[in-house]
Amino acid sequence: MATALTVMARLESLNLGFHSPRSRSDPASRPLPSPTRFVLPALTELTFKGSYEYLEDLLARIDAPLLYHLHVIFFMDRDFDVPQLHWFIGHARQFKALNHHGQLFLFGPSIQLGLYPTGAVDHRRLMLEIDCEELDLQLSSLAQVCSSVPLISALEELEVFEIGLLSSFYAMEETRRWLELLDTFTALKNLYLTDEIAQRVCKALQELSGEMATEVLPALRNLFIDDSQSFKHIQRAIRPFVTARQLSGYPMVVSRWKIL
Repeated sequence: MATALTVMARLESLNLGFHSPRSRSDPASRPLPSPTRFVLPALTELTFKGSYEYLEDLLARIDAPLLYHLHVIFFMDRDFDVPQLHWFIGHARQFKALNHHGQLFLFGPSIQLGLYPTGAVDHRRLMLEIDCEELDLQLSSLAQVCSSVPLISALEELEVFEIGLLSSFYAMEETRRWLELLDTFTALKNLYLTDEIAQRVCKALQELSGEMATEVLPALRNLFIDDSQSFKHIQRAIRPFVTARQLSGYPMVVSRWKIL
């Protein structure tokens, strides 16, 4: 595939997908990245769905200086290793302004993080998605993919939505997974949560006390919760976390979020 792309200098959009995960090869047998990448000068949109190894092999060989739309859908994996994806995102000039606003969607069968320029109505965007049924594995996988991505760690505002019904079962494992994912947003100032998500996230944050309350989301200043019947209950439940941050010099405010 990568070799064939070398002659496609006018290629503007590439959509590459697999219907299901394929058997993985021995990492030691995978070819080493080429010392030089070939340039796709006209490529502006890239969509990929499949196992991360295939995308890593592709991205190790190409550069797309004009890319402004990247949508990656990974099949679930227990151990993501995506340095080429991190490099690719970090070197895409059009992504430099995507550290202000993000949206996280839990669809049921998948989880998707999208980054957009604040107030922009153009097509520049980055979407990272995990195709997986189990919520704790969705959270864990996305946390691994997002880890060490400068755009993610610099994100200042995030809205989280659930689309459809989430499992009513809540386990301690999910608590740990939420904290793992939130830990990647080290510059986040404003966090917006719909009602169901707020109840789950607040259960996770309740586990943090004392100095631990400032280790996750250290820059958080405002927590906005869906304006629903559960708001006052959630506000009371998260009060110890808010107090612990206040005492540690990291004040934050919990407010109602009126979704338009």
